[in-house]
Amino acid sequence: MERREIEIFLTLAEELHFGRTAGRLLVSQARVSQSIAKLEHRFGVTLFDRTSRRVALTPVGAALYADVRAGFERIEHAVAVPRDHHLAEQATVSLADLDHETVFRAGRRAAPYRREPDCTAATLLELLALVAAGKGVCPLAAHATDYFARPSLVMVPFDADAPPVRWVLCWRRGHRTARVAALAAATR
Repeated sequence: MERREIEIFLTLAEELHFGRTAGRLLVSQARVSQSIAKLEHRFGVTLFDRTSRRVALTPVGAALYADVRAGFERIEHAVAVPRDHHLAEQATVSLADLDHETVFRAGRRAAPYRREPDCTAATLLELLALVAAGKGVCPLAAHATDYFARPSLVMVPFDADAPPVRWVLCWRRGHRTARVAALAAATR
């Protein structure tokens, strides 16, 4: 399953409504329907019982949900390391595993788990180049693998005790357009 298919499946299993699922994921209702139909065709089973009035998980869908949800939660947060790094072979990493590592990050705020001066990079691409060169590691949200995957990097999930990643929407002061306002409203 691809990441977007997983997100659509999990969200529909939680919402049990195609319209709310589409709204939550900011995709069309047709995209949700197509993704679920594609999964059902690929697996050869019905995952959801649907009528014009209700959507419900089938027993197979419920079992798949339990398995996929558990795995998806484990990969939600990851750390980028060079392919030959000793952390690359671990199933998960903890914040304690990063204690003796040079930890890079884009931005200016100090990482909460670092006691030494923080290591920053001007851009995410510069940061990933430093990691690939073996200069350090970098905590990232797991979706970065969709956009910044490199053969020279490995994304290792954080363990369950790691703090969650928080995202905020921001825009340049004085440039709030109708589209920005709509996006801000949708993210709430």
